[in-house]
Amino acid sequence: SMRGKVVLVDFWSISCGPCIREMPMIESVGEAHKAELIVWGVSFDQPDRDKKWLLQHQRALATLSDADFVVSDLYKVQGIPALVLIGMDGKIKNYWEGEVSKPDLEAAIQHALQH
Repeated sequence: SMRGKVVLVDFWSISCGPCIREMPMIESVGEAHKAELIVWGVSFDQPDRDKKWLLQHQRALATLSDADFVVSDLYKVQGIPALVLIGMDGKIKNYWEGEVSKPDLEAAIQHALQH
């Protein structure tokens, strides 16, 4: 259902300090590109724990729970934070493990939007 859109998937966990540090930047990039980019968080925590944490910390990242690691296994995520940028053709354009800089993420999104 997201084919034709650029999608950014952010794999994270409440217990991951770098994930939490990176989240505001990912949310701001998503907001800046909301017309052409879909951003999803995929958390390794239980859904009720995610919802509570996101609410308490006033985070707006739309998040799915992957406590059983099905989605992360499909994307071959070895460690978090991990970001996957999927192009309009449904193919993975970029994969980052560890924190990514905003300029690098912005450049990759711009490239994906043009191709």
